[in-house]
Amino acid sequence: MEEEKADRPRAGEEPEETGTGAKPEEAGEGESPPVTGTEETAGETSRETVPAEKPEEKPEEKPTERPEAEKPAGTASDEKPRSAVERPRRAAEERPGEAEAGGGEEVAPPAAAGEKKEPVKRRKGVRVLLWLFILLALAALAVAAVYIRGGRVKINTVTVEINAPIDQVFAYITEPAKLRQWIDGYVDSIPLTGDMVGVGSRSIEVMVVQGMRQEMPMEITGWNPPESLETMMRSQGFTKRVRYSLSESNGVTRVEHMLASWYKGVRPRLFAGPVTREAQKKLEADFATLKRVVEAAPRPDEGEAAGGGTAGE
Repeated sequence: MEEEKADRPRAGEEPEETGTGAKPEEAGEGESPPVTGTEETAGETSRETVPAEKPEEKPEEKPTERPEAEKPAGTASDEKPRSAVERPRRAAEERPGEAEAGGGEEVAPPAAAGEKKEPVKRRKGVRVLLWLFILLALAALAVAAVYIRGGRVKINTVTVEINAPIDQVFAYITEPAKLRQWIDGYVDSIPLTGDMVGVGSRSIEVMVVQGMRQEMPMEITGWNPPESLETMMRSQGFTKRVRYSLSESNGVTRVEHMLASWYKGVRPRLFAGPVTREAQKKLEADFATLKRVVEAAPRPDEGEAAGGGTAGE
C-alpha cells in the first residue's frame, strides 16, 4: 500500500513519464528527441519561472497614399476651388428639390467678369465726349481771338524814292489816266462831284481784284498838292484810309504811302490777316512799277526845252 501511495502522483503534480511507460514520438525533421523524466522535471521548473512568450505583434501597415493620377474622380482632395459663378449653379443642380420648394426660383449667378465691361465702355464714351467738348471750346476761343484781332486796324506802309521832280510824281498819284499805268487792277475813276478836285470830292473807283470787278466809293479828305493826299474808301466789309506824303531833295522825290484798314463782319475779320499780307505784297509791287514808269517818262523841263528849240528854229 505504501508503495502504491508512493507511486501515485500528488494532487497538482503531473505523473512522471518513465522511459518504459511513455510511447516515444517519431522524431521528425527539425524536432528534438523525446524528453526524459529528469529533463521534464527541469522543464517544469523552467516553465514556472519563465513567462510565456507573447506572440510577435506585426506593425500596423499604414495605407499607402495613391498618387494624384490614381485617385478616383470626385474625391475631396482633387476638387478645384469652385468659382463664384459655378458654386450657385452646382448647388442648384445638387439640390433640385430646394429650388422646387422655393417656388421654382433659381439662384441667379453673380455677374461674370466680362459683364462689367459695359460701365467701362460708358466711361470711355464720356471721356471721348469730354475731349471733343474741350477741343471745340479751344477752337471757339481761337476763332474768337482771330475775330477780335481782325477788328483792329491793319496797317500797310511802303516807302520809295523816285528820281523825278515832286510835281511829276504827284500827277501820277492823282490823275486816273496815269494811275492805270502803275496800279495793278485799276480800271477808272467815275467822278460824283463834277470836275472839282479837292477836299470833299467824291468818286467811284473801279477795280478788278482776282478777276472780280469792284466799285468802291472814295472821298478826298486831305488835299495839299504836291506834298500830300488823303482819301477814304468805304465798302460793305471794310473801311480804308490812304495817305500819300511826298518830299523832294536834290531832284529825288521820296514817297511814303500808308494804308490803314478796318474790317467789318465775321468773314472779313477772320481773313483780315491773310488779306493784309497780300495787300502788302501788292503795294510793294505797285510802287516798284511807279518808280520805273516815272523815271522812264520824260521830264517836264526836258519837254519844254525840246519845244523851245523847235520854235526857235
